[in-house]
Amino acid sequence: MNKAPTRQEIEEKAKEHSVIIPERLELYRAEFIKFFDEETFKQIVETFNSFDGESKSRFYLDFLMARNNAEYYQEQKKTDNFYNCSICNNTLSTHGLKFYNDGTGHYFHHASKSCKCNLIRKSLKIMQDNGLLGIIKKKTFSNFQTTNDFQKAIKSNAINFVKAIIAKQKVSFFVGGQSGAGKTHICSAMLGEFAKHGICVYFFNYINDIATLNRYQYNSTEKDEYENLLSLYKQADILYFDDFMFGEVSVSEQKIIFNIINHRYENDLPCIISSNKTLNDIRRINAPIYGRLYEMCSKFIININNDEAKNFRTGGKYESI
Repeated sequence: MNKAPTRQEIEEKAKEHSVIIPERLELYRAEFIKFFDEETFKQIVETFNSFDGESKSRFYLDFLMARNNAEYYQEQKKTDNFYNCSICNNTLSTHGLKFYNDGTGHYFHHASKSCKCNLIRKSLKIMQDNGLLGIIKKKTFSNFQTTNDFQKAIKSNAINFVKAIIAKQKVSFFVGGQSGAGKTHICSAMLGEFAKHGICVYFFNYINDIATLNRYQYNSTEKDEYENLLSLYKQADILYFDDFMFGEVSVSEQKIIFNIINHRYENDLPCIISSNKTLNDIRRINAPIYGRLYEMCSKFIININNDEAKNFRTGGKYESI
């Protein structure tokens, strides 16, 4: 790998190519505006104009050196099969310049910062760990069918919910009812959009995770595991429940769910909830959980009435038993 150019190399290159030290820096605005905003550029011009000829030369060459260093590092590339970032070329950092007097005669300094793709990678890693990465690639908004009005309503609400979360609104989303009506698809599509924006979503697989929590809470040797897992679900930036309150829901399970939902309700932490039960079904099981969900999800509630014609898995056909 080539090394970043030294100051001596910059000066020699400047002489070799007859770099002209500008008398008026304003004429070189395009070179600076790539790295600095207008206000900073004004400060740079004022500093430049305060120097004599030789000092102006050093000042401009200092800029050239810092600029070349930033461009050198920005042009580095790494291969990453997990996620390919066109901004940082998978180096995880972006490079630019800062302008300040460090007391040694240098005013321009190469500066790097974490690329926004780090958040995207974190989000994707969480989804990968939860076994969701494959499904969010397959199930998107673009391939969600909207043949019927209820499908159009589901998609419209989901898109608006994504926009609300990106805008940092404290809202939650509930979709429940008929099996096979596209609930998992639409939730997966939302997760994919959140990943693109580096928004991390934690997954609560109700069938598996409620059983784990239920087992942990009554085992004295696993109390720490119980508290750690419960804390994760309580504190997650966004929590996605799949198959929420599936099947028969025991009193013990209801206590766990209330504990999680109540904490998130009191702290305005968003949830995405997909369930084969409607909110009315949940109300009949546990009114306090229902009440909190109703308030949290008030802007985005979709109840799909049980109707086998809405089951895309069976195409609306079923055998009588």
